[in-house]
Amino acid sequence: MNTTYKKQLEQALIHMAGITIYRNILNDEIVKKYSELIHLLNGYSAAKSNANFSRLLNCYHEILSMLIYRYSEDHHMTGDLWKMHIIHLLLSDENPFSLACEKAKDFNLPEGLLKIVKMDLRHIQFLFNLDGDILQTIIKSKVPVDTLPAWVLRAYNKFPPASYAENEKSLAGFDTVHVLYCSENWELETDTLKTYYYQFGCGIFSQYKAFRWNQNDACGFLTGIDKPDPIRLSQLISYERERSIVIKNTMQFIHGLPCNNVLLYGDRGTGKSATVKAILNEYADYRLRLIEVSKYHLISLPQIMETLQKRGLRFILFIDDLSFESDESSYRELKSILEGGIEVKPENVVIYATSNRRHLIKEYFSERSVTDEVSSRDTMQEKLSLSDRFGITVTFSLPDKETYLQIVEGLAKKRGLDIDTAVLRAEALKWEMRYNGRSPRTASQFINYLEGELKPEK
Repeated sequence: MNTTYKKQLEQALIHMAGITIYRNILNDEIVKKYSELIHLLNGYSAAKSNANFSRLLNCYHEILSMLIYRYSEDHHMTGDLWKMHIIHLLLSDENPFSLACEKAKDFNLPEGLLKIVKMDLRHIQFLFNLDGDILQTIIKSKVPVDTLPAWVLRAYNKFPPASYAENEKSLAGFDTVHVLYCSENWELETDTLKTYYYQFGCGIFSQYKAFRWNQNDACGFLTGIDKPDPIRLSQLISYERERSIVIKNTMQFIHGLPCNNVLLYGDRGTGKSATVKAILNEYADYRLRLIEVSKYHLISLPQIMETLQKRGLRFILFIDDLSFESDESSYRELKSILEGGIEVKPENVVIYATSNRRHLIKEYFSERSVTDEVSSRDTMQEKLSLSDRFGITVTFSLPDKETYLQIVEGLAKKRGLDIDTAVLRAEALKWEMRYNGRSPRTASQFINYLEGELKPEK
């Protein structure tokens, strides 16, 4: 075997062993398989060629298979898949360096830590450069095989396809990928990484913008949502005054100014939830993330708060369709978090809730009658006071006839439907009488139906 290749393989093992801050990368399943391949190539013996030959090829193809399964549908993943995988691991790794950068743009790192980070970057870049093309050549020099598939599905391209770019407001993340892909010395790219971690965060928060809090017995955890609702503010018609209140409060929150928790109250189908989701899509590039929390998991709010207060990003806790039965007690956890608990709510967390009820806890006439409790009136007032704990309450009422028709016309225009206005209005009124009454949701459902009727099958 070529002495240069032999030295590269030996150095690869040394570089992997030398990683410190970014050591989580070594726990990645693809990196583990890559390490196995390097060990096999280092210990390859021609005397045992039959056994080693099979193991080498299996390992090489298994790495490629894992890379394809992970990235084949990711159309902006171009170039050598191993190189892009290493960059992905580097940018998403959660470690003391990336966490510190996420919290503060101009954070002054201890000189010793920065030195270790630069050493890690040198180690990782060596593995980055020892890519599929080089390993393919090394394997061919060792075993009798004419061709091996390359670890490249698409030629490297700096920018993602237009179809993907249309759905993403910023290409800053791709600029960082390009810088790292083309850089000859990653030790000089610490400022690039600092900027990336500050803007996009690290760990799971750099990979998703929307999350769901899940509960498994006594353990709670975050799950990233691969395809959140892509609704934008520009797609929402009418209710501009109501939405402007929520948007203004969100902007204050994003910029670290005093802001309030918000209750979006009103009739079903009026766009309360859509408003919150559209705000996330509009301002995700401003270091904003959204976490959906079910009312059944409100008991986990202290755990959620403890997790988020350590991060540098800003989080909307989104509680959709919030209401409680009179005998439920989990509302007390929310009430304590909103105001009055001994622990201060983190300044990087705000709560947005939607509800069809102005008073979030159901009250029955029977509760107003004489009970065994001496202070039953106080108990009733405690239940009714939950909605008061939200600093801002925005009311979304059902639209009148003209507003409903304006929403229908606006949606039809955005969808590019060619239909006479008088006919459109008449059919929209028939639809709302036949189905769910006047609301933005009903208007959207009608337009979905109409578009299917008017547009030819693909």
